[in-house]
Amino acid sequence: MKMKPLMNLLKHTKHVYNDLMYFPTRNAYGLSSVAGNMEKLTALQNEFENVKTRLEAEREKALRLEKKVNVLTQGYQMRAERQLLPPIELTLKQMDTSGTELECFQALQRQEQLAHHTGSMVFGRKFRSKRS
Repeated sequence: MKMKPLMNLLKHTKHVYNDLMYFPTRNAYGLSSVAGNMEKLTALQNEFENVKTRLEAEREKALRLEKKVNVLTQGYQMRAERQLLPPIELTLKQMDTSGTELECFQALQRQEQLAHHTGSMVFGRKFRSKRS
């Protein structure tokens, strides 16, 4: 029973917090439910510009950090492209070729086993027919 007034207070506080808005025309905060449409529009445009400015600043900061990282890692990147990548690519090509060769040899082995089995049967028949 003590929780109900507390829950109502929390609900009311949340509602007021969500209704709170900065109005640049008044240079103060106020409730959007009692403000006029033009004031709301001005406030939302101001908020949009503020967010846009912050995002632009964050973008520029990210670009600066990216340049710093590129300067720091450029040697590693060049080494990887020139020295490490070609042997890896060569090894992958060799693995692919070896895999293809293995498949071919396995198919050839199956054919030879089948031919050997068939030849043995034919030879056995001829041998038996000559013995008889």
